[in-house]
Amino acid sequence: MRLFKKLLIITGILLIANAAFGQSQYWKNPKYGKDSVERVTYVKNKSIYREFLKNKNYKDAYQPWRWIYNNVPAASKNTFLDGVKIYKWFIKKEKDAAKKQLYVDTLMMVYDTRIKYFKKEGYVLGRKAIDLLRYRPESVEEAYAMVNRSIELRKNKTDHTVLFWKVKLAVSLFKDGKKGADEVLNAYSVAAEIADNNIAKNRKKDAYQSTKDNFEKIFTDSGAASCENLIALYTPKFEAEPTNAELLEKITTLLSDQECKDSELFAKASESLYNVKPSPKAAYMLAELFKSKGEYNKAKKYYLEASNNETNLEDKSNMLVALSYLMNGNIKNPQAAVRYAKQAIAANPKNGNAYMILGLSYASVQKYGANDLSAKAVYWIAVDNFIKAKKVDSSLAEKANNYIKVYSQYFIENKRAFFYDLQEGQTYKFDGWIKETTTVRIKK
Repeated sequence: MRLFKKLLIITGILLIANAAFGQSQYWKNPKYGKDSVERVTYVKNKSIYREFLKNKNYKDAYQPWRWIYNNVPAASKNTFLDGVKIYKWFIKKEKDAAKKQLYVDTLMMVYDTRIKYFKKEGYVLGRKAIDLLRYRPESVEEAYAMVNRSIELRKNKTDHTVLFWKVKLAVSLFKDGKKGADEVLNAYSVAAEIADNNIAKNRKKDAYQSTKDNFEKIFTDSGAASCENLIALYTPKFEAEPTNAELLEKITTLLSDQECKDSELFAKASESLYNVKPSPKAAYMLAELFKSKGEYNKAKKYYLEASNNETNLEDKSNMLVALSYLMNGNIKNPQAAVRYAKQAIAANPKNGNAYMILGLSYASVQKYGANDLSAKAVYWIAVDNFIKAKKVDSSLAEKANNYIKVYSQYFIENKRAFFYDLQEGQTYKFDGWIKETTTVRIKK
């Protein structure tokens, strides 16, 4: 019954294909076959296999697809896209390990043939490397070479997934003793630069940001990203090109990200970057430098310069968060810290760290107002902001919950709430420079 049904389908397809062929330009174009017979065969096989493929019948699609692949590979790029689907189905279904690997070999060949006829080597190599790793996870070096070639060809157009594997594979080779720390550092630097470029230009921004967060963690945890390794790698490069703005940005970003801001290299590179290429980022790095040296007023000056001139709102928000932390933790001016934290939130309402420092700044206010009620009430708004922080950024949940637990201990006690005629859940509005309304909470 199934065979009869299949024959009916094929017969119907062939009738349609014959009619279509007579009305098309296939018979005139040599890319569909060397003569009219071959071109007719192409149209028929294409119609048959595509219909089977539409119904996810990969087994019956295989033979007509294979004829096209072997005889007229230049006819259509879809031949190779469909071939990947077909061979992935065979790989998934095959139980025999040796036969499965033969299918993997053929899948790799399909990618190579696609490059031969339809170019786009960089893009196709990225897809090929990912599939190679999926079916042969031990082929790290071979896949890494493909990934590197893909990035070399595509540069800023490199797919975000390929960037992830660039770092992942470099770390894997480093841990196996096949590559040095410099390979990991370079892989991260290349991947981060391309990701940042796409994020800044809003090209698949969320995808690139998510991928960068993932490979950044792999890089940080690799053991290759120590301050010692970074300094050893980049000191001679800095000395050779102390005015190379691109190199200086790379050095300062890496050292800042890996908390190596107290190093001499960071100091020299930050000052050189600001002199060579004044920019909000250069000013920010200089602020980080002065903060690490304990020169807080100079740090404040450059944080302000950076945030005032930055046009990217997410970057501006992060710079204001850093300034807020400086004002609260180092300069001990929570009122100014609150002001800058609110500016950070205005620039990017999804910046969870801005809510965190706003909460911490309120919590650090000493003896606010005229009595113990207003002094205790600051902890209510502190907790309000810790709750907002984890709501907009779930990665901050653990830290926010810890702060909530700590500062909830300072809520007003029940007997003092009774004295002020307050009840749990009642609205409370501040007087003075704190322009906030919050909810009464009583210490449990």
